[in-house]
Amino acid sequence: MRKNSIINRVRSSILVATIVGLLFPVAWMISLGDTYRTQEVEGTMFDGMSQDDKSKWVAENQTKVSFFGHVVSTFGFIGTNFKMYLSACFQIFIIVFICNFIVLEVKRVFKS
Repeated sequence: MRKNSIINRVRSSILVATIVGLLFPVAWMISLGDTYRTQEVEGTMFDGMSQDDKSKWVAENQTKVSFFGHVVSTFGFIGTNFKMYLSACFQIFIIVFICNFIVLEVKRVFKS
């Protein structure tokens, strides 16, 4: 009976850690990020510009997108940076798994 109890605690910890690990980075980027767009230009436009001129052009020509546009672009960002997203998910998974398992063990010890 005790072995089954440990398996159940590990299983529930894995489930909680997976859900939190996958959703937390997305929620973080959506709630704390901003998305700006600039008009599309030819690649040769920036060839003759210095770095200061490029930065000035971008600052003058960028516009903030709506919240819906920000959400859509967040998933596009995740798609282009999938390894980074998975790395963040895995790190959060490990932290949440350990914390959740410890909480379940402490509850079990003090319950009995």
